[in-house]
Amino acid sequence: MTKQSIVIAAAVAATLSSASAFADITANVGVATTYLWRGVNLSNSAPQVSGGVDYSHESGFYAGIWQGSEGAYAGPETDIYLGFGGEVEGISYDVGFISYKYLQQESLGFGTNFDFDEIYFGLGYGPVGFSYAVDSDNETTYLTLSGEYENISVTYGAYTFDLDPTSDYSHIDISYALTDALSVTYSIPSFDAAGTVEDPILVFSYGLEFEVK
Repeated sequence: MTKQSIVIAAAVAATLSSASAFADITANVGVATTYLWRGVNLSNSAPQVSGGVDYSHESGFYAGIWQGSEGAYAGPETDIYLGFGGEVEGISYDVGFISYKYLQQESLGFGTNFDFDEIYFGLGYGPVGFSYAVDSDNETTYLTLSGEYENISVTYGAYTFDLDPTSDYSHIDISYALTDALSVTYSIPSFDAAGTVEDPILVFSYGLEFEVK
């Protein structure tokens, strides 16, 4: 999910000026029992409240910003993103850039900078999808394989850390949509490269999207 401001502003302004009538702006809000991200409990089981705004153009260009109350041990998280997506002969594609920001990390006394950027792309055909993301320093990669049937979706994710291979891990997330807004996810972590086994995570999430334009 998910997400740099100057680049986004310039791109959005150029697109809006050429064809603002063919653009959509939506807002979203959500709450979850835990901030589950790539198979990891990032909020230490604390609830997560989030919200965002997305812009999309009929050309396939999109941009947005997302704010979460919990981040990777560094206070609230802000994601800024832009990308381009579409479909050719039944095959969907998506390529983009996302910047993860943790604005309170200095005030919280962390000596490590948690901010990072990623380039990502994805392909899909029918109920099957594949995605791949690499950070801007080529130090981490994350890939997913996913499939869905009716209200059930299953995602396999694998995270690779080039600078510390002992941190590599994978996970399987099984989600069930109880309603259009309410879903439950059961995340099952695998053995990581160091042989550590994490406990499975059960997350309930509720989200709404509103059309602004």
